[in-house]
Amino acid sequence: MELRTAQSRDIPALHALWHEAFGDDRAAIDAFFQTCYKPENTLIAAENGMPVSVLYWIEADYRSGGKTFSARYIFAAATAKSARSKGYMSALLDYARRTAEKRQIDLLFLVPAEETLFAYYGARGYISAFSKTVYKLTDAQLLTCAGASAQRREATAEQWASVRETALHTVPHIVWSEPALQLALRYGTIFDTEIFVTDSGYFTAERDGASVLASEFCAESGALPALCGALSETAPAKRYTLHAPCGMEVPVVFGTGETVQNGMLLPVSARAGRLAGLKNAYIGITLG
Repeated sequence: MELRTAQSRDIPALHALWHEAFGDDRAAIDAFFQTCYKPENTLIAAENGMPVSVLYWIEADYRSGGKTFSARYIFAAATAKSARSKGYMSALLDYARRTAEKRQIDLLFLVPAEETLFAYYGARGYISAFSKTVYKLTDAQLLTCAGASAQRREATAEQWASVRETALHTVPHIVWSEPALQLALRYGTIFDTEIFVTDSGYFTAERDGASVLASEFCAESGALPALCGALSETAPAKRYTLHAPCGMEVPVVFGTGETVQNGMLLPVSARAGRLAGLKNAYIGITLG
């Protein structure tokens, strides 16, 4: 087994491995490679020179209480079907930790694709640190707290990044890089996800029949009624599921919601070791 970063000759094999693992079409794969792909951030396990397992890093920061930590998001980790259950991904995760140490990166983080994988990553040193609150509302409930719809802004990566920081400045959270937000915008177009950005909040919305899922629903204090109004006007539906940061002030009609763990981190640097007790930091977009 050879552990290394990607080379230009690996690109066709990486495309093929991605398609086999996730079933995405060329447009979705190209969106990643044209926005976030960097060979030095692509870690590979190879046999006879050919990639059989891969994980990608997307650059980010973690911010809390005025402190910022360098971070890398482990994304699109995959192993070829013919090479599974042979320890390639475990070896890659250890290689990722050692590489992060050498590059003086503070932490790695990820979102397990399914519940059983929390134990898998936990056995490799990752700790549950990220969560969100899920609210389920009817259209009538949403309308009771909806104010005048907020003015929509152009959803560029730069604008979205600025509004995220406004909405999340009191919440421990991941600060996504502009390439990551550019990828989210590309995926929004490809997968028909509405991305609505205002001066003080934002949401993403996906329709499924009479229901709408807002996988991100965030606003600074006092701006939530306008965001509720924008959601009801932009994506009218009978039922809404809203994913929001834990601790975000919401109207009484929202209820208490359900807190859901959705992410894990691996402290790499000594200063990041102090994050071991982290519980309710916010990731937001997961790009999955």
